[in-house]
Amino acid sequence: MVLTQDADDALGLPTPHDGGLETRFDAAFAARLALPEKQIQQNYRPIIGVHKWFARRPGTLFRNLLFAEFVDGPTDELYWTDHHLTGTIADPFMGGGTPLIEANRLGFDVVGADVNPMAYWIVRQSLRDLDIKAFLAAADDVASEVEMRPWVMRWGANVEVIGPPSLRAHMAETLAAAAALYASNPSKRGKT
Repeated sequence: MVLTQDADDALGLPTPHDGGLETRFDAAFAARLALPEKQIQQNYRPIIGVHKWFARRPGTLFRNLLFAEFVDGPTDELYWTDHHLTGTIADPFMGGGTPLIEANRLGFDVVGADVNPMAYWIVRQSLRDLDIKAFLAAADDVASEVEMRPWVMRWGANVEVIGPPSLRAHMAETLAAAAALYASNPSKRGKT
């Protein structure tokens, strides 16, 4: 079966530009971006770090490959601008999904498959819609409690935490541990 450009258009497939990867991919620019991205993944886990995936490829590499294939212009300028590309990108061996995530960020619809159910779960979690209101409410709850702990501790025995229950439990455990520490004889502590 031979697909023509008309068939590609009817299917909504993106159209590669003349020359594409072979002539338009700026390997030096992609490498300059990819190196720090790989180094930072040791300490910081961006969205592609939902789960450790072995041999994770840098997202910057795939973004540059997509630009070289589907967008006119120099990649070192395109990289820093907003894009709303159309079409569908498929990855039949998606692994951790980096190409799909980058294509989705650029506006493409994406389709992926993998025989590994963990790969499917990772990519699904990375690309699913986020309920912003629920996320912000949960983040506020966590941040509020974490930020309140040192403030409450400054009051010591002069304050009782009524709620939320998790903060009350944390404070009870912390103060009980402190009370046990101070109740012991300091001259005997640390000696056997």
